[in-house]
Amino acid sequence: MEKTRETNLPPASAGREIRRVCSREGWGAFLLMALTQVGAAVLAAALSALAPAALENPWMGSWGLTYLPLYLVAFPVMWLVVRRLPVRDFPMERRPLSPAALAQLWVFGMGVTYFLNYLSTLAAWLVSLLRGSAVMNPLESTMGHLPSALFFGVLVAPVMEEVIFRRILLRRLLPLGQGMAVYGSAFIFSLFHANLFQIPYAFVLGVMLAVLALSTGGIRASILLHVALNATGLVVMPLLATLGTPGAWATTILVVAFLGAALGMAIRRQVRVPTLPSSPLGLTPAQERRAFLGSPGMIAYSLLILALVALTLAL
Repeated sequence: MEKTRETNLPPASAGREIRRVCSREGWGAFLLMALTQVGAAVLAAALSALAPAALENPWMGSWGLTYLPLYLVAFPVMWLVVRRLPVRDFPMERRPLSPAALAQLWVFGMGVTYFLNYLSTLAAWLVSLLRGSAVMNPLESTMGHLPSALFFGVLVAPVMEEVIFRRILLRRLLPLGQGMAVYGSAFIFSLFHANLFQIPYAFVLGVMLAVLALSTGGIRASILLHVALNATGLVVMPLLATLGTPGAWATTILVVAFLGAALGMAIRRQVRVPTLPSSPLGLTPAQERRAFLGSPGMIAYSLLILALVALTLAL
């Protein structure tokens, strides 16, 4: 079990401390992504030379090439980079999450996901007009084989991503304030997807999952919500798409229902980010954002993701 360490900082050193902590987290995230990309390329080259048939296997071709280097190599390295940062446990009032509340968050999350994904699709369409060819969503290539999507996308990814972003990284941002922890971890989480279609809604979902972890005092509830969201998008909807016209109608009805319900919840403020305490470091939100985004590690991470997104769009 990790030891919780408190950090009490004089206001004069607040900006410097934010840059130090966020830079370390940024470098950790940078290595998480960079080593995953390098590891995937090395693994693909090795399999191409030694066992080319393995690349045709959907378990390896769709998911394994990324997930094996991500969790066996990149994740341990990221942990070594950030592990010595000060940790603060979840301070908000802990309350259990009822099944009804979980269902409400699931519906709202799906509505937000589809709404922002449509906006991203529009942006991708505009890019396709400029370059003269269609921009493909990389996520679509992982949906062709439902068993691997179920195992990696619905079981492995939610657990590991909640451990990384809501337990390891979020708790190391908490000494800088709850706002920094929630929005900073959501920013890192959204860029982790390195996909124009996913980054916008991943940020909103990252905020939801971070607040959920803080309010319930752990990551069990956030894992459950993450599993429900991924299962809907990666398994349920693709399954419906295989049912022909009835499935298409069912998919349309579900999407419209998600969008309408999410809009209603937003209007009635049924789902909203609670008011977070002001920074314990005495900085304004704008000063915090500048320190966060201006830290060397976070700049390097952001530039890496920008390069990966640009490469995806160019292909």
